[in-house]
Amino acid sequence: MRIIARPPAIGVVISDHALATRIIEKARELGFQTYWAVSIDELPLRARYVVLSRKDGEADVQGRVPIYVEDYPSISCMLLSLLAAERGGRGPRIVEVAIDPGKNTGLALAVDEVVIGVESLASAESLISRIEEFLRCFGRGRRTVIYVGESGGELSHELIERLKKSFKNVSILMVPEEGSRESELGMRLTRDERSALIIYQRAKSQA
Repeated sequence: MRIIARPPAIGVVISDHALATRIIEKARELGFQTYWAVSIDELPLRARYVVLSRKDGEADVQGRVPIYVEDYPSISCMLLSLLAAERGGRGPRIVEVAIDPGKNTGLALAVDEVVIGVESLASAESLISRIEEFLRCFGRGRRTVIYVGESGGELSHELIERLKKSFKNVSILMVPEEGSRESELGMRLTRDERSALIIYQRAKSQA
């Protein structure tokens, strides 16, 4: 997944070496600047968030924001939740997914009207798996809407049928792409990622 905006710096203070390694690897994959330390005292001040394990007991976080890995269904969810909180979405409680169907499927993910990531996926199976993970992270207590671009034609309709079978209590809407404005995001995206972002922008402009 390509993260939108710069993730914050985080510290990892966990005695379980294997768990700490998995967290650091995933965090760096998503673009987080990550510091691993034996104690919170050793972390630089720029690491405002510190990832901890409840198995290590209570810790004096020294004014930092504690993040306990056990409070999340997965490491990815923990990091994405931190990113969403950092970006400070103040919109309605809603999870939104924008999809550009094609040979490679573009995907844009938003929480409370803040886009946190885009991605290009090679199969419908990987798309559904990613959406399932996203909803596990953010779906509780939020309305969920999936936007599908119309330009895929028959492919769009086939994808919608698969999505309806996988996500029975989710609103799925077709979004016309004609007249969509080009994304103003100042970063390099693949064509599929950019198209998914434009579909999201188009859907919001019609709301």
